Amino acid sequence: MSQIDSFDHEFVGYFAGLPVYHPTVVEEGGDFDCGPDTLVIGGGLGEHPALVVSHLEFLVAQFLVAALPDEEETPDGPPPYPESWDQALLEALGRVNDIDEVLSFHGWHLDHSAAFYESCKSPVNPWPFDEAQSELNVTDWICVSLGEFVFYAMPSLVAELMDQLPGVRQVVANTRTAFQNVLVVPPGYPVHFGRSTHEGGTTYGCSFWKNGASGTEA
Repeated sequence: MSQIDSFDHEFVGYFAGLPVYHPTVVEEGGDFDCGPDTLVIGGGLGEHPALVVSHLEFLVAQFLVAALPDEEETPDGPPPYPESWDQALLEALGRVNDIDEVLSFHGWHLDHSAAFYESCKSPVNPWPFDEAQSELNVTDWICVSLGEFVFYAMPSLVAELMDQLPGVRQVVANTRTAFQNVLVVPPGYPVHFGRSTHEGGTTYGCSFWKNGASGTEA
């Protein structure tokens, strides 16, 4: 049994061909540490080694820095949002000293990294990474793609940051096209990933969306 199958978690969707999970408990001391404030990509039984994604507010802030219009894009006046937003985003970014604190690769080898890089460039992604045309490197592309997803679909995981940015969803929606690189299984489909422990035993097939944990809109 792989580590992620040994503790409770919810299935979220797929990113670059790998399953995305949301741990619902704190897990420490195994192959990797994670908790309800993180996401885990891969790491299931017979799957790809795990990528633990932490500091989700950093990812959302990085996405918003890329998405919100700056002074060059609004030459006729100030950007359509308060200066306090800039301060909130800078504070979220400043809590991270190194990207390894955000993207933690466990058990990855060169072949895993190479295959994942190719998956990021695949046209299967709605907005694939394009080294020749993108202003982002692949690490930034990963961060912005995941940050956008948390921003739109899982805002409850970054509630403190979202509370400092009232109305931000509408501003962003009016200024840019979505990456939409995290793919979610539609309602009605059976889900076999995810695990929940309760008095009656253990249930497998637990979806983040079925549990209704997407949070409130900002």
